[in-house]
Amino acid sequence: MVRWDEHQALASPSRVAILELLRARGEAVGVDEISREVGLHVNTAREHLDRLVTVGFVTREREHRTVRGRPKMLYRSAVPVEDGPQTVRARLDAVLVAGYGQAAESPADAARAAGRALVEGLPPLVGAAAQDAPSQLGALVDHLEGLGFSTETSGYDIHLEQCPLAHLAQSRSEVVCSAHLGMTSALAERLGGPLEVEGVDPFSSVSGACVLHLREA
Repeated sequence: MVRWDEHQALASPSRVAILELLRARGEAVGVDEISREVGLHVNTAREHLDRLVTVGFVTREREHRTVRGRPKMLYRSAVPVEDGPQTVRARLDAVLVAGYGQAAESPADAARAAGRALVEGLPPLVGAAAQDAPSQLGALVDHLEGLGFSTETSGYDIHLEQCPLAHLAQSRSEVVCSAHLGMTSALAERLGGPLEVEGVDPFSSVSGACVLHLREA
């Protein structure tokens, strides 16, 4: 499950930009180059990097030099680059937290579209091409548990407990739950099979969990 300090680290668009730069490079980069690429003063970039190192998103290492001179400090992304549930989780966190509180004509629609876009931008997912409803449902549950949920199924309903973003969902359920709805809808489609996501009931009065409703298309 993603910790609150990790969410706080992603709350800054500048830190998200730095993390995305390091993820794209896939190698150790110096603070001077990082600050230049993201348009920050070098001291500001260093402060953001220190925060990302503290929560474990970035690692820090000294440059290996074969000539005289003080070695530079280099930074490298510690976030896995392979696509899968954790990548979806990290990207969704960045979208939700960086945009949290920003004005939008329809926050729920914008969040749902963002959640869908995150999944649609990924290569084919592991476990895709399910041929029947039980296989598709099982693959979707596996992905949701990989994102940090605890799940229970009842027919084609998935009860989502221990939401990784519960602290945000309590005050902005229309944003957080809509983003999850867009994400799970796209996941169900990409996994393949006859099921589609019909809707979600935030904080069900029966169990207190969110209930994701699926149906056969």
